[in-house]
Amino acid sequence: MLAGPNMEMYKDLSEKYKVRLIASGGITTLDDVKKLRDMDLYGAILGKSIYTGSIDLAAAVLACRGVL
Repeated sequence: MLAGPNMEMYKDLSEKYKVRLIASGGITTLDDVKKLRDMDLYGAILGKSIYTGSIDLAAAVLACRGVL
């Protein structure tokens, strides 16, 4: 079971460095996707969560676009 992304680390990195940051690991819910979106990250890898069905890819895309 994934424990969720390290939001604090992503927040610190995105504030400290001006790079295209891609989150990876532990992203299991649309809420995780939205929190990462709100940090203005470049992207997120959702591999296992899509494979297991815990996140619907279409819903994640809509969430990233701010529709959900």
